[in-house]
Amino acid sequence: MAKKDILDLNGGSASPEEDIAGFGLAVGISDIHSESDWRERAEDGSEYGLFPENFDSEEEYTDALEDAKNDWRERADDGFEYGLDPADFDSEEEYNEAYTKAKYGWRETCSDGGEFGIFPDDYETEDDYNEALFNAKNKYRKYAEDASDLGADLEDYDTEEQFQEDIEESLKETDTYDE
Repeated sequence: MAKKDILDLNGGSASPEEDIAGFGLAVGISDIHSESDWRERAEDGSEYGLFPENFDSEEEYTDALEDAKNDWRERADDGFEYGLDPADFDSEEEYNEAYTKAKYGWRETCSDGGEFGIFPDDYETEDDYNEALFNAKNKYRKYAEDASDLGADLEDYDTEEQFQEDIEESLKETDTYDE
């Protein structure tokens, strides 16, 4: 370091003792400042219970903060069956939103089962919902009388209403012939 640099650090002092003392002091302050300076500019980790003052080095703090930020990936719901990998997402919120949409998106496009008291939000999977809806729509089949003598075959009907209408029509025709 040149004398001019020492003078600049020491505020322009001219004496050699002051230059040396100023140089030492300036270097000492500079070193102390740069060692703790990272704590002031470090990313806020309080959301994860991490504070720079609890770490000896910037690297140690940064590593701990990155681990804390990415910890959610280890405990995230497995999205493999939906083609989702937590590593492909920047945040837990973003992943959870994609996971929920992939897992429950079928609810937006499924058949309406409201008239049978069957609602998609009550079911985890589309298969479970469809099975419940089918069973509700066809519940009458378990209790319907054998209507083969009226020319009605349960397998020909999609709904109880269709079956009932046809049976009633057949009964009317039968009554008409009996008279």
